[in-house]
Order: sequence, then structure tokens, then C-alpha cells
Amino acid sequence: MKTVSFVLIASFLVAGCEPTFQETAAPTQGPTLKLNAEEVAMLAFLNDHTLTDTETLDVDCQIRSDTAQEIMDHRNGADGEGGTWDDNAIDTFAELDEIFGVGRLTLERIANCATSFGYLPTIPELDMLQLLNDQTYADLELLDIDCGLHADAARNLLAHRDGPDGETGTADDNLFHSLAEVDAVPQMGIWNVNKLMSCPDRLF
Repeated sequence: MKTVSFVLIASFLVAGCEPTFQETAAPTQGPTLKLNAEEVAMLAFLNDHTLTDTETLDVDCQIRSDTAQEIMDHRNGADGEGGTWDDNAIDTFAELDEIFGVGRLTLERIANCATSFGYLPTIPELDMLQLLNDQTYADLELLDIDCGLHADAARNLLAHRDGPDGETGTADDNLFHSLAEVDAVPQMGIWNVNKLMSCPDRLF
């Protein structure tokens, strides 16, 4: 919602002139989270347990096998299996960079591999992920009222993003990495996905 600020205009041209007030619209506030398309592609690629495994990283991406195993061990959790309850999705570029064995060359090869496999997001997809993952900005009211999503879909998106504890900025957060991940949330469907995709343009 736009707010109105009043800017005091002091006139020094005429002695004793009364100050006047000019009404100006303050800029609409938006998400502060800034995402990089290449980094988003890398995280989406690495977190896709239906495609990416140690062999994919080793053979297709030409990453050292021990480093590939470290990345998959981090993502898959204690049971060593992708797509299970204890997965530990790689939510940020910094988290990826901290995994043992990951260096500049590994990051470059992951980026190239993610792009070649088609994970680079479009601008509308990137804007949507930026909005949705901004935990200081995107809440139930914004998704339900401003973006026009069904309330159940909005709640399910936030539950997915904020993890089991329902709190933002904690260890169990599960940020979104791709349009496919958003679409897989219960109650989304094409109508809600289209609403969410168009929301950044409509709001900002």
C-alpha cells in the first residue's frame, strides 16, 4: 500500500513567506532479498533428487568424486537417500560454498552443468522466487490478499518455506529453488501458480 509523505518546502525568495507542503508518494516497498539467476539454477539442480546424484556430479559435471559425495551426503541427510524426511536441502550459495571440497572450480562446473540441464530460471520465475523466499516480506496476508492466492495454497507455501517449526530464519527453513518445487506444493495448481508468477509485476 502506498503511503504519503509530506516534504517541507522552505522558500527563501520572499521574506516572511509561509512554508508550503508538497504531497509526494513514497516508493512502494518490495522484497529486499536479491537472488542471482545462476546461483538459483545451481541450487535447483543440486536439490533435485530425481536427477542429481553422485554419478551425475561426477560424470556429467566432471566434479571430483569425493567432492560430489560430500555434496550429496549434505543434501541427503543421515539416511543417505534423496527425497526423504531427513533431507537437508542446500538453501543458499553460502551453504554450498561451505561444503568440504567445494571450491571455485567446483562451483564453476556446477553452474555450467545446471545451465546445460535447463535449470536457469526465467526472469518471471526469478522474481517469483525472490518474492516468495523473502521471509521478512512475504507473509500470509501478502500471498492471500495482495497476490490473490487461495488461502490454503498460501498457507502451504509458507509451511514449506519456513519448515516444521513455522519460524523464519531457523535451521529447518526450506526455501524454494524452482518453479517445479513451488508447483508441487499441495493446493497450488496452475491457477495459483499463474497468480504467484504475475504477483511481482502487479505489486511493484
